[in-house]
Amino acid sequence: MKTNLKRNEEIGILNKKKYEETYSIEQISINKTLNENDYFQKFVKIRLNWIKKYGQNKEVLDLCCGTGDYLLKSQSFIKRGIGVDFSQKMIKNAMSKKITNIEFMNCNAKQIPFKEKTFDLIYSFSSLYYIPEIEKVISEVSRLLKPGSVAILELGNLYSLNTITCKAYPEWATPCHITLKHMKQIVKEARLKIIEWKAFQILPFWGDNPKWLKPLLKPCWKIILQEEISGKMRDEWISELPLLRNFAFRQVVICKKTF
Repeated sequence: MKTNLKRNEEIGILNKKKYEETYSIEQISINKTLNENDYFQKFVKIRLNWIKKYGQNKEVLDLCCGTGDYLLKSQSFIKRGIGVDFSQKMIKNAMSKKITNIEFMNCNAKQIPFKEKTFDLIYSFSSLYYIPEIEKVISEVSRLLKPGSVAILELGNLYSLNTITCKAYPEWATPCHITLKHMKQIVKEARLKIIEWKAFQILPFWGDNPKWLKPLLKPCWKIILQEEISGKMRDEWISELPLLRNFAFRQVVICKKTF
């Protein structure tokens, strides 16, 4: 039987290989659709609002930045932005978009080449749930944050319908989703204080497998749940209900370094 360490190493290597060979620039880009009413475009705006709220005129790190789109859309209101990613392909694309107050580099999320207490805001979207041993990444985030600064960490919930859908597509990256209990534990161990906790994506909104789940994978659900009520998508209202939040996929933990 393989040890957990060996298994995690294999997942990390395999996911990096799949990311480089299977995922295209277009798939990773947040600009893949111009429909402002689309669920994921609305979620992009929510994320950008968080960056502006916590990162205005600040030193910002985009962890697992992909093509760097969030930094590029934030360049007018942040002081300086650094984007890091393990994909040479994505970083090469990001570096082609020259912006004076933004830099990109290729590195491991568990070993980022900056001294401690460098950044005022660190955020990571749509990435951490593909990294095994995520506690090492959160520890690195804590090391790099200045005292009183904020991290926005988007994590994937193991007990979600999206996890079931992901497992039905072995050709894509292997999911490294974790429980909400584990999320709280690793944030606490990194000595970060949770100040906000948001939940999204009660349904997968993609794919057509497994077959038994297909009734909940129909496109009509995304259309219904992306509708806004009092400034929030219906999905967010539902995902944050006390019981249902335990089954929503995207768990966004906003935390502060207090030491």
